[in-house]
Amino acid sequence: MPLTLVSSDGVRISVDDALAQRSPLLQSMREDGEDELVVQYVGADTLRTVVAFLRLFHACPLASMPRRPSTGHCVELSVPAEFLDLYPKDMGGVVELLKAALYLDVPELVKLSRALGTACQATQGL
Repeated sequence: MPLTLVSSDGVRISVDDALAQRSPLLQSMREDGEDELVVQYVGADTLRTVVAFLRLFHACPLASMPRRPSTGHCVELSVPAEFLDLYPKDMGGVVELLKAALYLDVPELVKLSRALGTACQATQGL
């Protein structure tokens, strides 16, 4: 049975168990038998982007990327073009996505949001 995420503006989005496992929060809800989570302060567009990330990265975790031994940082950030098409292009959208990723406890999306936020700042001259 899928888990239903409800955005702050009332849009319902289903997430299957395999995707829910990418988030410790969603996984714990699943284990507790809950089937719905109202994600306060996260709008439908941002929530759709989070779910799209979960789908795209389900079989390709960022943790498997090569890392620099000295810092542990990723050597390169490889992101499917499909996700970049969905990703916010402005800092406001990046911040909203980062807040959602932090709330839902999706570590890979937090890392990606921070990296792309830095790139967004650089390109916008902030």
